Amino acid sequence: MPPPAGEECQLNAKTFHKMKMTTSGLQGVVENLNNSLKVLDAEIAADAAGKHEYGKVIKALEIRRAELQARHDDNAAWSAMYDRDIGPFQSKNEKNVEGIKVYYDRAREFHGRGIKMLEAEFAYHPLFKHPGDTFNAVPFAPKKL
Repeated sequence: MPPPAGEECQLNAKTFHKMKMTTSGLQGVVENLNNSLKVLDAEIAADAAGKHEYGKVIKALEIRRAELQARHDDNAAWSAMYDRDIGPFQSKNEKNVEGIKVYYDRAREFHGRGIKMLEAEFAYHPLFKHPGDTFNAVPFAPKKL
């Protein structure tokens, strides 16, 4: 409680001791707050640096995404062109391969018959030649498809 107006304040030892204790306590609180503020400033600086690093990574990922999107668009355009221009020829080719298989199977069958005829008519043996044979040939059997 403040002294009445016009009177001097006299400081006794007990009051001085209380004031000193209060001042020391306040000084400790201020010092703790300053230390906490320094720690928070360091954390904010670290967060800002981390944010900058994340920004660089995000920028690199955005560039990579744009590259992949461009590649995807090119591939989609090529695929559409392939389906439009080459697709009909591919189905026609499959039909041609089936037709050729029929001819090949028939040729294979006639080749086998020809070998049998050579064996019967000319004593031909596909694996070896007898002395005095007049027929020369290399053994060959078409593979089955």
